[in-house]
Amino acid sequence: MAAAELTACPARPASNPAARRARAVPRELAVAAAAVLALTGAAVLAGAVDPSLAGGGHPHPTLTGTVGEAASILLNNLRALAAPFLLIIARFPTARLTRAIGDAAIAAILTVNCVTVGIQLGRWQGRLLPYLPHLPLEFSALACSTCAWLIARDDTKRRRELTVLALATIALLIGAACLETWATPHRSPRTAVSDSQVDTPSDQRAPRRVAVVVCLRPDFAPATASRFKVAALPSPHQGSVPLGRLAGAFGLQQPPPTPTGGIE
Repeated sequence: MAAAELTACPARPASNPAARRARAVPRELAVAAAAVLALTGAAVLAGAVDPSLAGGGHPHPTLTGTVGEAASILLNNLRALAAPFLLIIARFPTARLTRAIGDAAIAAILTVNCVTVGIQLGRWQGRLLPYLPHLPLEFSALACSTCAWLIARDDTKRRRELTVLALATIALLIGAACLETWATPHRSPRTAVSDSQVDTPSDQRAPRRVAVVVCLRPDFAPATASRFKVAALPSPHQGSVPLGRLAGAFGLQQPPPTPTGGIE
C-alpha cells in the first residue's frame, strides 16, 4: 500500500536554472523601477515643501525642434546611461571592491537624475508637465540600465538578458529624444537666431564638457540652439529632462545678460 502511494505521488519538477533566471529579470526590473519612483516621489515632496530647493527661474521653452537637437539629446542621454553597461564590460561585478565601486556609481546616477527632476516637479507641478512628455520613456530607460547592473552583479553570464536591456535602453532613449524635441513647447526660431548673434568673448562661446553628475545640475550655462552640432556637443545640452541636462524648460543666461531661452 505504501509503495503504491509513493508511485502515485507526482514527481517534483527538476530545478530549471534558466527558468529561475527568466523570473529574476522582472523582479530586478521591478526593484529598479521602484527605486526610480521612490526617489522621484521623495524629491517631488521635498520640492513642494521647500520650493527654494529648485533654484531660480521658471519653465519656458528653449528648444526649436530640429534634428540636431534630437541627436544632441539622444547622445547626452546615451552617455549618461552607458555607465552600467561599461562597468559590466569592464568586469566590475566580478570582484568585491570593483562591485562596491559600481554600486556607488549606479546609485549616484539614479539618485541625481530622480532627485533633480523630482524637485523641479514638486516646485512647478503642472506648469512643468508640458515639457516632460518624454519623462516616462527616459525613466524607463534609467530603470532598464539599473536593472542590467543588478543582474550582472549577481551573474555576469546572463548575456542574453543584458543585451535585451541594452537594446531596450537605446530604443527608449530614441523615443524620448523624439518626444522631447517635437512634442514640447518650442521657442521661436527667430529668437534662437537673434540669440546666436550675441557678441560674447570666445572663451564663453566654447561649449564646456563636464561630468555626468555636474550635467544634471540646473545651474549650467547652455549653448545657444543655433550652435547644435553633434560633433562638438556641449555637455550639458540646454534642453532636456533629466538625463544629462535639466528640463527643456530650464537654462541659464549667458553673459552678457541677453536671454538665451534660459532662466529668467
